[in-house]
Amino acid sequence: MNTIVPTHVRKDSRLGTNLEGITNIEEAMRVAGLDWNVNIVPAEGLMMMSEDGVTNTSIPGMRMVMRSDNHVTLGVVGGRYQPVDNHEVFSLGEHVLNQGGKLVSGGSLNHGRRTFMRFDLPEAQVRVGGADFVNFGIALRANHDGSGTVSAGVEGLRLVCTNGMTVRMHIPHAFSIRHTTNARQRLATAEHVLQGAITYAKEFSAVAEEMLSRPFSHSEFMAYVDTLYPQPEATEKRAVALWSNRRNELSSLFRFAETNDFGRFTQWSAFNSVTEYLDWGSPVRSTGDQTIMETRAVRQFDNATQVVKDRAFDLLNA
Repeated sequence: MNTIVPTHVRKDSRLGTNLEGITNIEEAMRVAGLDWNVNIVPAEGLMMMSEDGVTNTSIPGMRMVMRSDNHVTLGVVGGRYQPVDNHEVFSLGEHVLNQGGKLVSGGSLNHGRRTFMRFDLPEAQVRVGGADFVNFGIALRANHDGSGTVSAGVEGLRLVCTNGMTVRMHIPHAFSIRHTTNARQRLATAEHVLQGAITYAKEFSAVAEEMLSRPFSHSEFMAYVDTLYPQPEATEKRAVALWSNRRNELSSLFRFAETNDFGRFTQWSAFNSVTEYLDWGSPVRSTGDQTIMETRAVRQFDNATQVVKDRAFDLLNA
């Protein structure tokens, strides 16, 4: 059986730059390296270097999305593309701060193709059973790769193990943001997102309390795991070995992990065991110069295991 990675302190695994204590969005953007915009440049008259020397080329009918600070090209787009302005996106954060939000972190991924800023919402903090803290906050995100999407999402984080706790419920936790320079519209958008986050946190708290009140035996937990991860055919030896290792790790998390002392042998513990495995126990490979922990953090940012988390939550609350 694989060794379970300790799960008590993982602050260093957060993506981006720590912005705690900063109370101004302009300063936060500067500290996080987000104080740049994008320029749209015709993809014509280009010069490319190769082993054969310099080649002149162009991409007819297309334009390049280029960072204003270092001129790195982030994408190639058509004539109708409208660029996203970092300052416009993250100015929504001023309204979050004005409503009691606290800056957490910010930064970019993939050379700036994706940028983000995260906020905690103290008003949306949940104490399941009066003791198990789950922080809820908001992440503002912008894509500069040519998609031009801008969004805000509610993010939940269980403090004892920093598991991502955001799951699909009957109320929204993701919001699309229109590109606009209208201050009144930005305020209305921020208020809508803030109210959505607080409503989501309250609903999550109510469901979590129910889960905490429902006993869940080890045998019930293993049946639950086998529903989430059905056993492969015996002929698929590698898949069977992976399935068995995962099953053993989940069993150990449910029965012995210190992070599950609170609410042991309840549905709350069952769900926490699955989310902890997905975020910190499932096998990952580092890519490029990223560490394993950085790779895990990117996977959480990308919601790579969200489908499984949603199903794990739904099975316990059918």
